Amino acid sequence: MAELLFVDTSVQVSKVLGSKEQKARILTRLERAEHVVTSSYVLMEFNRRILSDAVWLHGLMRDIRTLAQLLLKMDSDGKSITPS
Repeated sequence: MAELLFVDTSVQVSKVLGSKEQKARILTRLERAEHVVTSSYVLMEFNRRILSDAVWLHGLMRDIRTLAQLLLKMDSDGKSITPS
């Protein structure tokens, strides 16, 4: 029987933002699987958690030139740089 591997949101996020060790483990596991699948719901969660924050941060960086300014703006907007 063919091996089917379902990749959930936490794995998708770790594949992008995880430590080098996490990324290596994930990629090794994905390469071993015969079939890798995910869902449209996982894609929606990934977009909500990662891409929307990246778009917001990109918008800030157009006007902000230093890390200190960025952190102050994030604090004033109630944003955090810690993983959720």
